[in-house]
Amino acid sequence: MNASKNAFDLIAKYEGFRAKPYKCPAGVPTIGYGSTFYRDGSRVKISDPEISEKEAYKLMMLTANRFATRLSSFIRVPVTQNQFDAILSLVYNAGAIIYKSTLIRKLNSGNYAGAANEFSKWTHVNGKVDPGLVSRRARERALFMTE
Repeated sequence: MNASKNAFDLIAKYEGFRAKPYKCPAGVPTIGYGSTFYRDGSRVKISDPEISEKEAYKLMMLTANRFATRLSSFIRVPVTQNQFDAILSLVYNAGAIIYKSTLIRKLNSGNYAGAANEFSKWTHVNGKVDPGLVSRRARERALFMTE
């Protein structure tokens, strides 16, 4: 399954755009719409030059599509585009750890409601609840539950 415009819009909204490299709340050098790597696979460094919003959006789409390809290999049950996009947004933000998470295990066992309830567990940064992540996870869960 591929990412849709819903996934890109959700990721862009919650990641926000920054032309200059910055450290995300977890301390990782990031640029654009939450990208930690460039097209060539090199890591973002704080000393890197600014990028345009257009380039940042393309980079976000490329990264999301790479995650989507990998995510598809971990999902073993039928999912809607909205369910896929919601999980993809979570993966984009939290990383590959999601592939082996309880959310994916519950989903693959056919427990869609249980999987939906897992979104709210991914709201911490450095051991503390992040209000922005609480909002993002609520939106992802709502998308997941939308037919």
